Amino acid sequence: MGWTTLHIPVDTDASAGRLLAALAPNADAVLLHSGIGDTARGQRSIIALELAPAAQATRDTVLVFNDKGSPAVLPHGPRPMARLDQTFARDRRGRACTGRPSLGWIGYLAWEAAHLCDPAIPPPDVELPFPALRFDRVRAALVLPPEGGPRDTPQPTLIVEGETEHAARVRAERWAHFLAHLPPEPPPGPLPTVVSAPDDEHYRDGVRRIRSFIRDGRVYQACLTTPFRLLPPPPGPARLALARTLREASPGDYAFHLRMGPLEVLSTSPEQFLRVRGNRITTRPMKGTRPRAGEDDLETAGQLATAQKDRAENLMIVDLLRNDLNRVCVPGSVVVPRLFEVETYRTVFQMTSTIEGDLLPGTGPFAILEAVFPPGSMSGAPKIEALAVLRELEPDPRGLYAGAVGWIGYDGDMDLGVVIRSLQIVGDDARWDVGGGIVWESTPEDEWREALAKARPIGIDAPES
Repeated sequence: MGWTTLHIPVDTDASAGRLLAALAPNADAVLLHSGIGDTARGQRSIIALELAPAAQATRDTVLVFNDKGSPAVLPHGPRPMARLDQTFARDRRGRACTGRPSLGWIGYLAWEAAHLCDPAIPPPDVELPFPALRFDRVRAALVLPPEGGPRDTPQPTLIVEGETEHAARVRAERWAHFLAHLPPEPPPGPLPTVVSAPDDEHYRDGVRRIRSFIRDGRVYQACLTTPFRLLPPPPGPARLALARTLREASPGDYAFHLRMGPLEVLSTSPEQFLRVRGNRITTRPMKGTRPRAGEDDLETAGQLATAQKDRAENLMIVDLLRNDLNRVCVPGSVVVPRLFEVETYRTVFQMTSTIEGDLLPGTGPFAILEAVFPPGSMSGAPKIEALAVLRELEPDPRGLYAGAVGWIGYDGDMDLGVVIRSLQIVGDDARWDVGGGIVWESTPEDEWREALAKARPIGIDAPES
């Protein structure tokens, strides 16, 4: 079936948050937010408005859906991600890309989807209350320039598709009507109440145990995490208001607001997982964190830039990701153009490195995910053994935390962020996870302090050094 896609310029200067509140106050939708002002490093923001199921996976089952929404169970096999590439390729063939960006699939991989990417990783012990992997076809999307970015950025564009040109135009007219009658944006909302905080001594003990595993040669690094439990606001305007509060307090290049089924996530993530443009793939792991220090900011940033422990932590993950990318890249093309960069965010400094490579011809998006997921910065090295260690030390599933959320375009573009600095809501339960990479040079007290620094967006302050 051939689909018609329309690109329609839109005259609006409304913020992404206001547009999401107006266009999808309660329905399933995803806002991929590029940051605000000086934190928006040239990305576009995307609001995916009309979602239709494409692929879902639970602990034991992988489903694909046709354009009518009818599901089919994939037979058990060694490489389920390759089968998802086949489904995506069929979708792509039926849709001529009449402009950039195109429509495509949007969705996520939870941490517990790792077993779909490598048969050496066992399936999770428990089933999540939502699919471990979910990607939806996007029937309509609003593409926006970065908020507060340069004035010469592209005009906002509404992209819609339909089975016929008439159907696409009807869909476009409906969304244009909503855009012409925008209500005010909800004001910032209060931070959620912390119901329970992590056991600090349990976390410190986890650091000690990982150091013992490192001493015994089992791993070089493992990313230990733990959740704060919170009381979420009710669905609808209150969550939209909270999302604005979080974005403004701690904007990130890979922030998002996701509503898919029972799952809602408000994220201020700054970390890129994967970016594909043409045949070029990029990943930018963050390892090494310091809380902002006011008048002492310059000194703090300098300390992070030269800290041997943080450099070792970062370099191990760079080497891990070089290996991951080499599984899908042209031999000899994987390079590290930037190493140990210190980036400034509202509440923390982050040490970031950049790894790039040229994809092998014909490599599909899910083959890429199969090679690289879960994110090396949130697992450890060597990856498979680090995952086994974390399974021993972390009693609860991570859910979407430490997984990936993003966009796979029919034009070949791909953007996914790492799910960190995120409020994960299912029903009456909400959690904000924190953690960090543990290496031999780690100390339990410093690691606990670093973990607390990552809870600043929800009003938790780390103790003074």
